[in-house]
Amino acid sequence: MKQRITGKDLERLARRINAVKKRPQDALNGATWNVGNHHISVYPSVVCLHEIMCETGSVRDVLGTGYVKRRELYNKMRDYISEMEKLPKEMFENI
Repeated sequence: MKQRITGKDLERLARRINAVKKRPQDALNGATWNVGNHHISVYPSVVCLHEIMCETGSVRDVLGTGYVKRRELYNKMRDYISEMEKLPKEMFENI
């Protein structure tokens, strides 16, 4: 039987991506958007990994999947983290 993927599972992976890339863990700092933050956006029954791109809160689809089911995004995020962890840590300095 497959494990159920919850929103908390996805948020945990987003926090891990932020930690590896040394990005802010929270999307907002008071009323200011934290540029570079990765977070999960939810649209009824589908989800997407977004990164905040500028102070106005504009986002980009990090994985290029668009909105997909939780399990599909979970698997893509795990693959993304796995590939990031193979890279030298210096690649994430000052970006």
